[in-house]
Amino acid sequence: MSFRLSSISYRTRLQLRHGVKVGIAAVVATIASTLCGFEFVYWSSLTSVIVMQLTIADSIKMCWYRFSGTFLGALIAAGLILITPPTFEWHLVSFFFGSAFCAFMTRYNPRYKMAAITLTIIFMGSMGHPERLSFAFFRVLEISVGVLSAFAVSLLIWPVSGVDKLRNDVKEELQLFTTAYCRIVDSFMVGSVTLSDDFLNDVEDKLYQNRQQNRSIIRHETLFFHKELKELSILVHGVRLLAEDIQTMLRILQTGDQRCSTVLLLERELRDLAGKSATVMLDLGTHVKDVDRRALLMALSTLESKLIELRHREVTHPLDVRMMTQFFSLYQIMFHFGETLFTLSGDLEEARKNKAHRRMLKAWSRQKH
Repeated sequence: MSFRLSSISYRTRLQLRHGVKVGIAAVVATIASTLCGFEFVYWSSLTSVIVMQLTIADSIKMCWYRFSGTFLGALIAAGLILITPPTFEWHLVSFFFGSAFCAFMTRYNPRYKMAAITLTIIFMGSMGHPERLSFAFFRVLEISVGVLSAFAVSLLIWPVSGVDKLRNDVKEELQLFTTAYCRIVDSFMVGSVTLSDDFLNDVEDKLYQNRQQNRSIIRHETLFFHKELKELSILVHGVRLLAEDIQTMLRILQTGDQRCSTVLLLERELRDLAGKSATVMLDLGTHVKDVDRRALLMALSTLESKLIELRHREVTHPLDVRMMTQFFSLYQIMFHFGETLFTLSGDLEEARKNKAHRRMLKAWSRQKH
């Protein structure tokens, strides 16, 4: 049976690329450091392995974090070298205060963790060296070569845009959301409260990771690459709103202890809305251009009309306060969830139209000139 690269999952392909790129970066850093005549070539190799990340955005972030932390640590180490008397005891005292200062400052900036590492390498590693400041200078150069090697390989060899990875991660996130949403709705319909408090842990973890990734792309990758990010940013923000509704639904489910008769009277309409909402979520995750917003709007309208009819028939009046609260809470949150999806899909559709319009203007401008 023939082997095809396309048969490998997206994440596996990314990791294979990453492995090859880390190896290339380490070799490039070693060669560059050797050609520069540095004494400790392995610092360049080690640094390139540390800072090389899966995506361009993460690599740029880590390169800057490593470089700035190294420079900061070298400055602190140089200052301590200049003021510390040449005895072992005073070196221990200075090292204690220097490392303690860096550890405390991580409260305000995480790069001080890298500064503490550089401080240790330079201050303790240069003990007994005749030219301690020269030692510090060349260690910074060696680390800088490793950072630059990783940076160049990340951008020039098989560049993995954070936008592409985020797009795939959002797709997986919406699949998790769809599964969780449908399970919660099914539990409401059968009156089951078997879902635990940690039921949404995977969903919440994915939500946090994608929001952080989106911020990292905006702050770092957009400095060098200009892939369209507006649609993904809209989707990431919209998914956060959907997550809040799903969390509320789970809490409402856990407060109930029996099936509400009015929920059963609305079961067909509620299940229809849940089905249409699930379809729209999956379509948004796979970036379907023509999302069926009309069907979702129809399901919302049908549910609202049915509830008005039940209220006119005074079906909801016999409910006790607790059951009525649970019913209307469920109705409101599912309706709001559907409205959020409808608005989100509309915002994405508008963003795509604006993107197409910009492309037409650029093409017209090129033809004109």
